[in-house]
Amino acid sequence: MFAAAIRPARPIRVAVADDCILIRHALAEILGAADEVELVAVCADADELRAAVAAHAPDVVITDIRMPPTMTDDGIRVADELRRTRPEIGVIVLSAYCEPWYAVALLRHGSDRRAYLLKGRLASVPQLLATITAVASGGSLVDAELTRVLGLGDQVT
Repeated sequence: MFAAAIRPARPIRVAVADDCILIRHALAEILGAADEVELVAVCADADELRAAVAAHAPDVVITDIRMPPTMTDDGIRVADELRRTRPEIGVIVLSAYCEPWYAVALLRHGSDRRAYLLKGRLASVPQLLATITAVASGGSLVDAELTRVLGLGDQVT
């Protein structure tokens, strides 16, 4: 299913933000090797991500939820800011937390160009790349485990 994703005409510009160095480096390695992606920034916190968005104008941001400076919901806050100020930028939340509140907060102003993936359930590089392509094209996706927690059955949007 994921391998059949349509390849974009130009590389999708992606910025990554996660406070865990292992996740940052793994994503940088994976995305750096993908022809369909141009990795434009790797950030350790929400403030670095905001600066990277201003400097590099990515098509898609991949962000953790809980990271500095507050270690609460900084990734969701950045997603909200981007919805207001740069709605053309897609946001993929990549989190260890299967929390309905975070999903509702991410999608409360619309689901277009938004995805919520669980780190422990991201099964393959093609799955990640297909999600990036879908979000860059205006699509949305919520991990099936989270839809079950939300009471939506096995639906994936």
